[in-house]
Amino acid sequence: MVHDATGKDAAMPMWRVENLTKSFPGVRALDNLSLDIMPGQVHGLLGENGSGKSTLVKCLSGVYQPNGGRIYKDGLEIHLPTPEHARKAGVGTIFQEFSLVPELSVAENIFLGRMPKKANGLIAWSTTRKDALIVLEKLEVNLDPSAQVKNLSVADQQIVEIAKALSLDASLLIMDEPTTAIGLEEVDTLHRIVRTFIASNRSVIYISHRLNELTEIADMVTVLKDGQLTGSMERKDISIKTIVTMMVGEDIENHYPKEDNRSDEVLMTVNGLCAENGVNNRNL
Repeated sequence: MVHDATGKDAAMPMWRVENLTKSFPGVRALDNLSLDIMPGQVHGLLGENGSGKSTLVKCLSGVYQPNGGRIYKDGLEIHLPTPEHARKAGVGTIFQEFSLVPELSVAENIFLGRMPKKANGLIAWSTTRKDALIVLEKLEVNLDPSAQVKNLSVADQQIVEIAKALSLDASLLIMDEPTTAIGLEEVDTLHRIVRTFIASNRSVIYISHRLNELTEIADMVTVLKDGQLTGSMERKDISIKTIVTMMVGEDIENHYPKEDNRSDEVLMTVNGLCAENGVNNRNL
């Protein structure tokens, strides 16, 4: 079943944006957008470039201030004037460019700026490593808290970002194109960790252009177009064909029919083609 976001679910949304509007000179990036984010769910967010995905994420993470509308957490209106306010409210964001310090250890990155200290004011290094290990064990991953982040794979660096969000007690984790630079096996590992993260009644907004991933990981998919909500689908109704149709606004099969699309018409002719790789005087 495809439906819009105005219908109420049985459970209360953990996060909700209501009639959110954000304008820039010459463009309305968000146009009265309303969206529910339910606890214990991975919510896939889709849309073509310019659809409003990034603007929505930046409003939720305190980077942008909306021109109108409201943001709610657990049914109460909340204001997020800065990224720091958003973090304290429970929003963790993992952008394509990580916010990690390569020269520091896994533990130092997880607790950066808030490492436990001794009575004399010095950092309690053993406690920092111990606390980091506890967080990593909650995600069911085997990472050395003492390892330098610069020596980790991209997939492991993402795990550190997720661990940081978990240590901050984030109730909403926003992941922007998290699988762009990792392989298929690492994608499976990442999805398992995401599932572990939401198991404690947390939520994830998962942005990806890889539609097949969303059919595997998302419990709900929402499509944006021109700053507005095109529609949402529950997991059982998610299909790539429906997603694409919602993204472009029409059935693309009507434009690219599989049948009767062959022709004897010559579309291109090549004479005397030469190239440095050994192609010499070829005709096509």
